[in-house]
Amino acid sequence: SGYNANLGGSGGGLSTMTTSSSYLQRSDGKITAHSRYDATEKSTSYSSSSRNNSYATVDASRVRAQGEGLVRAFRNEKATFTVDTRDSGNAMLMVGVFGPKYPCEEVFIKHIGNNQYNVQYTVREKGEYMLIVKWGDQHIPGSPWHIEVV
Repeated sequence: SGYNANLGGSGGGLSTMTTSSSYLQRSDGKITAHSRYDATEKSTSYSSSSRNNSYATVDASRVRAQGEGLVRAFRNEKATFTVDTRDSGNAMLMVGVFGPKYPCEEVFIKHIGNNQYNVQYTVREKGEYMLIVKWGDQHIPGSPWHIEVV
């Protein structure tokens, strides 16, 4: 009879599904599912067409990074470098600093105008760190860097 009780449990799951769909209809009117689907269709076709647009093409190989913070860092002091993403499309800048024992304490990314970014990070321990800079989901030239912290 324990098995039957389990079946009853899955039936309960079905009824929750019905509840959630009727809730959707209540909040949005009858053609909820259909209109949601339309919206997603539109947004996908929009994003794929905008990718063909030269402005939207993400090209991490054209991103330039420079500064002392790409070479070395000192414990408990801010290390800085700049990243120039002009001509590399429209994407998200991601910076990660990975330490031998501990992750980096803080990383600040500041957009200083004209698609250029100022990056500051602070490490607390000596050792070799790995610094990764990505534009969108692509490494920029030079990434990952290996940084000796003294």
